[in-house]
Amino acid sequence: MAEYPPYTSLISKTPAHGVWDDHDYGKNDAGKHLPEKASRLESFLDFLQVDPASPRRQSRSGAYHSLRVGRFSIIFLDTRYNRDNHFVPSVGGFKFPFAAVFAALSRFCVAGLKLGQDFAGEVLGAEQWDWFAEQIEFANNDESIEHTIIVSSIQILTQNPFVESWGHFPREKEKLLRYLQASKTKHLLLLSGDVHHAEFSTTINSNNLLEITSSGMTHTCTEPFYGFVCEGMLKSFAANRFEPQSYSTKKNFGLIEETADNNLAVSIRDIHGKRLLSSSIVGSGRDILGAQEPDVFFSGFLFQFLLPLFLCTLLLLPLLLSKKRSKPGPKTLPREGRKSLRLQGLDPEGESEEECAARALEMRLRVTNDLTKAGIDLTEMETQLKSALPHCMMQIRTMSEKALNTRINRIEKAAGKFCIVKMAEENM
Repeated sequence: MAEYPPYTSLISKTPAHGVWDDHDYGKNDAGKHLPEKASRLESFLDFLQVDPASPRRQSRSGAYHSLRVGRFSIIFLDTRYNRDNHFVPSVGGFKFPFAAVFAALSRFCVAGLKLGQDFAGEVLGAEQWDWFAEQIEFANNDESIEHTIIVSSIQILTQNPFVESWGHFPREKEKLLRYLQASKTKHLLLLSGDVHHAEFSTTINSNNLLEITSSGMTHTCTEPFYGFVCEGMLKSFAANRFEPQSYSTKKNFGLIEETADNNLAVSIRDIHGKRLLSSSIVGSGRDILGAQEPDVFFSGFLFQFLLPLFLCTLLLLPLLLSKKRSKPGPKTLPREGRKSLRLQGLDPEGESEEECAARALEMRLRVTNDLTKAGIDLTEMETQLKSALPHCMMQIRTMSEKALNTRINRIEKAAGKFCIVKMAEENM
């Protein structure tokens, strides 16, 4: 990406600042337990071309930092480097099919069953909290700062339980809201991403606090095979939106503009620059804590109990069934070996290689004894079978079960049942 011509052209003209989320960090849904965090952080700072002498490289546990631009104070929070696991640790980073879907369902179940409502898991960590308090205090004491923008990679105000958000860390979310309450700057704006859709969120019946979620410049939540549920999910969980329709599932980017009267105009645009969502932020007093929505993701018996219980049962069912399965046996023969043994009249399914070899030897000795008693010269018979044997073996390795049974009859008619004895020798 750092060598991608359109990107290099952009950063040559426009400064680029940012903070990472899980996929930049290195693993889906990852937190503080991800290995090699320090080296990953260095690589990320290299990508952003951060000065080697910057404090961000010297003494910080994470990618958090702040920026002063005119009347703006921009605070970038790192919600990955020091973040604890969820109440039920996410499986989103595991390499098995639909891991991200199972992770979303587990978050849904925890929220719907009201588990972990007093969960004390951390998002920022003590060091970053102290730094954040200093940034809020600095902005409050500097009269030239009129706009405070707080960047969080995960959503803050959403009521959607499927996605990663501060809502899954209730104590941390409450602490963050208290700091927002303490902010005295004229405008307070929250920016977030992660969820592959765009959204305007708020906690109060006013336009003086707004969270702008812009996510998905290259892909959106509607593109996977399960993307049809995205639209319904957003319509179902609209308590955090002042207007229920304030979302978009198109590819998008966000734009913040300072108006002539020193207010802020914010918008979500599609990849062609067309306006999808827009709003304005007018400075006034704010009562974030007193007017926030109840910290419950659902309302109604169906969503609060029955549906999460049903989904939890689906999640646990494979685990319960797996306990009833017997322990895996010894390594079985490859497919061609199994077919060879079937030709001898053996049933190798479930048998180990040693067991199959022992049965083949037993069959070989028995047939050899029978032929010897009948006065048949096995040396002469083997000479006669030299031309037939390669064809016999080749067919066995490539045939289906039905074709194999047909070929057995033909081989027996063409070469006699002594072919079975030779094949037993080949398998030894």
